[in-house]
Amino acid sequence: MPLLPLAWTPTAMIAGWVLVTLVSPVYDVTQLSYRLSLVSDELQGRVNSTFRFIAWGLRPVAIGIGGVAVAALGPRPTLWIIACGMAVLAAGTALATSRTAKQCGPQRWPSPATCGSGTAAIPV
Repeated sequence: MPLLPLAWTPTAMIAGWVLVTLVSPVYDVTQLSYRLSLVSDELQGRVNSTFRFIAWGLRPVAIGIGGVAVAALGPRPTLWIIACGMAVLAAGTALATSRTAKQCGPQRWPSPATCGSGTAAIPV
């Protein structure tokens, strides 16, 4: 997606969008599996419903903002703004100092620690 503003022809734009469409399911499965591995069985439904409510609930808002941006700025500057925002988010994630996740609730892996008092950290 960050390279889509560089597409100078409609064919290149379509090829880029096809690539994004092919990679998206892999991302979805990876993040869902990771999230479910961290959350206890009792909370998985609540965590998933909250995540989907936020992620899918903001899509209409994002579409509206994107439409206003395209109307005001044009498609290429709008794509550049999106690409820069994604790059900032990726850099922030890569540079985050808290790159471990703690599992609370019933442990799936053997661990003598309990939640909240030095639980085993799962490296990201």
